Amino acid sequence: MKVEAIYQIDLLDGETLTTGVYSPSGLNFAVGTSHGTVYLGNFKKDNYGRNIMRLAKLANLTKSPESAVTSIQLSSFDPIGCLLVAFDNGQVRTWQSSLRNEVFMKLMEGKAK
Repeated sequence: MKVEAIYQIDLLDGETLTTGVYSPSGLNFAVGTSHGTVYLGNFKKDNYGRNIMRLAKLANLTKSPESAVTSIQLSSFDPIGCLLVAFDNGQVRTWQSSLRNEVFMKLMEGKAK
């Protein structure tokens, strides 16, 4: 196997990564932490062919910050997708991304070209 990229996520004191998953496309990923935080990420190539990573931090997903993320499942986001997150307190949460209809139609027009 070849290493594609190495990244460091800034965690809080005592916080650890607990789980990680790629989306079916292999471009999007998510990692969960012992403090109940989820990071959604995306890989892109810059103009020089280097991998860059963009991250979005989703915090305060449960009522108790002591609830660790134990499992994450991602669908494809093309452009609409779903996220399922399980926590060690027994809670399971789901989200679905949404786009306004006119934005979705413009994206689909661009793919058809």
